[in-house]
Amino acid sequence: MTDDQLRHDVPVADRVPGPAQDTAPAQDTAPAQDTAAERNSAARVALRRLADGEDERSALGDLALANVLLPDIGNDVTDLSDSQGDVLQLPVAQRQDGTQFVPTFTSEQRMAAALPEVDRYRTVQIATLGRIWPSDGLLLAVDPGSEAGIALPAEGLRTLAAMSG
Repeated sequence: MTDDQLRHDVPVADRVPGPAQDTAPAQDTAPAQDTAAERNSAARVALRRLADGEDERSALGDLALANVLLPDIGNDVTDLSDSQGDVLQLPVAQRQDGTQFVPTFTSEQRMAAALPEVDRYRTVQIATLGRIWPSDGLLLAVDPGSEAGIALPAEGLRTLAAMSG
């Protein structure tokens, strides 16, 4: 899977930003009919608080404890075990510059907008992903292609995992 498959018709400037990529403000690809529950998911609220410059430590702590949707794409996956012995399959996408990332989403609607062909997912806490993250070169993308999206490096994920206790 490439990041082109995640973006579909999202303009180049709206792609998942990475450490070496400067972008113009991204367009929110979520459907206009997001429900109040989806707008207020813990992950989305924490991301909004970070974007608004609110208490960063508190917002990061909330983000660490938030759940995201991990798409099940059925190919090109990395198997990882979490502390309960469950196997997590990480879908890995790649940007044109070769940077690899795992796409995750804060709602079913955001996932459907980016990956309309994917109808299965697992709900995973971000801190859990940080505890079992397989590679320093792999990013976690939360809501890739959306205005509120964020790309977290392995070190940032591990920091979030440590904040969750």
